[in-house]
Amino acid sequence: MAATTAKISSKGQITLPAAMRRKLGTSRVRVSMSGDRVVIEPDTDLGGSLSRYAKTSGLSVAAETERAWDGVARDHAKNSPRR
Repeated sequence: MAATTAKISSKGQITLPAAMRRKLGTSRVRVSMSGDRVVIEPDTDLGGSLSRYAKTSGLSVAAETERAWDGVARDHAKNSPRR
C-alpha cells in the first residue's frame, strides 16, 4: 500500500485513509515509536481494555451464560402481561 500524507490536528489527531483502516481490520490500533518513525499496528488483543467493567464472580463462562439467560427469562416474565 502506498504511503500517504496526513495532517496532525491541534488535538494531535490524524485521520487514516479508509483503505488503510479496512486493511487493519480493527478500529483499535497500537501506536509506538521505532527510532524516529511512528508505527501504527492493529490491536486485536482486548484482554485488558474492558477489565474495569468486569465483575468477577468466579463462575465459568457456561455458568455465567446460564445465569444471564435466567435473568432475561425473569425480566421477560416480569414485564409480560398476565392472562
